Amino acid sequence: MAPRGQAGVRAREGYFNRDGALPLNTHGGLLSYGHCGCGGAMAHLVETHQQMTRRAGTRQVKDASLALLHGDGGVLSSHVSLVLEAK
Repeated sequence: MAPRGQAGVRAREGYFNRDGALPLNTHGGLLSYGHCGCGGAMAHLVETHQQMTRRAGTRQVKDASLALLHGDGGVLSSHVSLVLEAK
């Protein structure tokens, strides 16, 4: 997390990078990887599975054992979040 107004600073410092404290969008996110809707959500799910089973290759996050997966649909009118933990 970032204190109010500090997300940009943390992003520039690498906090959200693959090797940072809180890796985000390790497959590039939907702007560079897919599209909205089911296809985009499935891309997130596949990436989460690959990370948590240590099969993400060069994108692999060290010690990936907990993930927050989020997808939205419509015109941001429906949202679903899923928390996954590897055992």
